[in-house]
Amino acid sequence: MPYVKFICVHTTVEQSLKYIVNPDKCTMHFSGQPQNAHDARIQGCREKHEEMLYSDSLNCFTDPHCAYLNMKTVFEQHSTHKFNEPLPKKGKGTVKAIHIIQSFSPDDDVTPEQVQSIAKEFVLRNFGDKAQAVITTHTDKVHLHAHIVLNTYALDGQKFNSNWAAVQQARDLSDAICIERGIMPIMLKYDYEKGDNCSYAEWDHRRKGTSWKAHICEYIDSLIPHAKDLDELLKIMEAHGFTINRRKFISVKAPEQQRAVRLQNLGNGYSEPELMTRIQDYLDAQPKQRSMHEIFDLVRRDFERETRNICFAAGVKDKTELLGRQISFLMSNHIQCVGQVERYLEKDQERITKLDTQITNLSAEIQHKKIVAAAAGRFFGKHKLDGYSAKQKNPTALYSRTRVSRRLMMYRVMMMMWPPITSGSRKCRRSLKN
Repeated sequence: MPYVKFICVHTTVEQSLKYIVNPDKCTMHFSGQPQNAHDARIQGCREKHEEMLYSDSLNCFTDPHCAYLNMKTVFEQHSTHKFNEPLPKKGKGTVKAIHIIQSFSPDDDVTPEQVQSIAKEFVLRNFGDKAQAVITTHTDKVHLHAHIVLNTYALDGQKFNSNWAAVQQARDLSDAICIERGIMPIMLKYDYEKGDNCSYAEWDHRRKGTSWKAHICEYIDSLIPHAKDLDELLKIMEAHGFTINRRKFISVKAPEQQRAVRLQNLGNGYSEPELMTRIQDYLDAQPKQRSMHEIFDLVRRDFERETRNICFAAGVKDKTELLGRQISFLMSNHIQCVGQVERYLEKDQERITKLDTQITNLSAEIQHKKIVAAAAGRFFGKHKLDGYSAKQKNPTALYSRTRVSRRLMMYRVMMMMWPPITSGSRKCRRSLKN
């Protein structure tokens, strides 16, 4: 995975073009046997050629002087500044071109042709087909790297800037192109937030193990378990020879270090609030010493737990007795599989359903008889049977003696139940007839 770096060019555009198109850097010479695996890989790709020049251009000539004149014409057409104007007395002046470096790791296992193709695709996808650029691949180092000199103005007048957002966008696009071509990330990549970006020099020092920032970070990591707060951490560092400047932003300088560095510039996790949070998290994760009251509570809870275990054992005994009864039931009914149990349960369910139906019918009959009894009680409470003869009161005996038909017997019963004819009853009958 390549590392992408932007360099702003203010006055030396032609010198930058001459540097990247230098034949000694972008030409491979083969004489004799290869000296290392890198040379062997390159020689295997180009065995039939003595030398190859890896250079290309977009909307301009590849020759350094001609490319300079092309870029000068486009720049002065869209800008109010001159392409060859000197630097001002104050400030850096206008950016005429952007020098982009795509550096691959030796572990990426890429060829110069692949590097040149990736660089050209990167320019087209990031800056468009109207951009002016010279693209070359240098093979003079163990690691292959591509150089791109880009005019800050495109043919249509679009302006290209070299700021943090543009650099981050270019790096993301470069990584995406490499992943599409099967080049996976091997080099160490730091995920810095905006404002905490890592320079190439710092990255190189970290890779070589000579970074003061990395040394300070490792020392702070080793002291966090021994400090209760940030102030105690700084005091321990002072006792070990570090210089601490407690101002608006705390800065630290290690022994033999020339310049102090702020804690917030060490990277993620080393600013003042983050260090305080890390120390507190470590303290919270440590086991706390218990008081006598807490120890007593622990003993009491252990005793309750053991008591519950005893109760659980009694419950297990009850379940054992239930299990014995169930096994006895299975053996007495010759049940040998689950299907027999299900059929047995179905028969019991049918019997339960029938019993429920009988209970419902009996309940309805009892309720009906209660209603009839209540109605009879109200009727005989209102109408007395003293005015009727014994034969009228006993219709069954009357039926047995006269042997009348059943319809006549029912008529007599109805007449017997009807109250005696009075003046009031006649009036009632007339009203009913009407």
